[in-house]
Amino acid sequence: MKVIAIANTAGSAGKTTTAVTLAALLAEAGCRTLLIDLDPQANATWACGLAPGEGTARVLRGQAAPDEAAVPCPGVAGLDILTASGGLDAVELELDALRIGSTNRLAVNLKASSDAYQVVIIDCGGQAKTLTLNGLVAAQHVITVTYPSTKEALGVTELAELVDAVRESTANHTVELAAIVPIAVPPPSLLRGIHTETLEWVDTHYGDRVTPPVRSTSIVPSAYRNQLPLPLYRPRHGVVGDYRAVLAWLVASQVVTL
Repeated sequence: MKVIAIANTAGSAGKTTTAVTLAALLAEAGCRTLLIDLDPQANATWACGLAPGEGTARVLRGQAAPDEAAVPCPGVAGLDILTASGGLDAVELELDALRIGSTNRLAVNLKASSDAYQVVIIDCGGQAKTLTLNGLVAAQHVITVTYPSTKEALGVTELAELVDAVRESTANHTVELAAIVPIAVPPPSLLRGIHTETLEWVDTHYGDRVTPPVRSTSIVPSAYRNQLPLPLYRPRHGVVGDYRAVLAWLVASQVVTL
């Protein structure tokens, strides 16, 4: 079972779009996939057409195995969701009160469903707190996203440092920042100044981990408003093709296996 955390310390909304879209495309390709919403804002839950729920909270509390607590994603065969809600804030407080094991609860409980799924995608929150650390400790690979802006690019460096710290100070000694997905990238004719400089900076520092870019389009927020994953909302749109190229890159890089 491959476990992939999608995180961004800059708090970008593109993180959830990327998590949901890749999870849907993996399921479409025949991989039994679990999407874990690890954010109290429950954006991934909403984006999949579901109401906020306690699936992730139940797993973190050890009340159910992931495959028992998960629910199917409407319209996407082979994709299950561990739903989130604002109640995860209380779970985080409970975890913080533990002296031992506050950051590896998800990793331990995922083992109960290791035969149920081929790929697990974890949509982490936007802050480096206990819930996000649970996602990083549980993962073999971490994927981040970046807009072509200075703030977002700095977030990549901050996340890389956090992943290094997780590898050095927890039981997960193999986790790595495996991929950086440039998102909301303007077409070449509109790339100007800081956009170009930022993308060049990311490529210079992390070139072998930079995936094909994902274009800027109003379809992304529209799909979210309509509570549909992009591959369901506009399956033939260019942005879905961009994410297919990202997935192909991840497969070629052995981050995921189809």
